[in-house]
Amino acid sequence: MRKEMKERKEEERGKNMGKKKRVKKPKHDMTIQGRLKESKASEKSKRQKAYTKDRR
Repeated sequence: MRKEMKERKEEERGKNMGKKKRVKKPKHDMTIQGRLKESKASEKSKRQKAYTKDRR
C-alpha cells in the first residue's frame, strides 16, 4: 500500500515539473492612480472606524 502511494507521488511530481509557478499579483499598483485609489480607500476606512467608535 505504502509503495503504491510513493509511486503515485513520484508520478505527480514528474507531472508538475514543467508547470510554472503562479506569480502573486501585487494588491495595488504604485502608479499615481493606484496610489490615489489606495489613499481614498484608507480615508474611507478611517472614517468608518471613527464612526463605529463614536457609536459605541
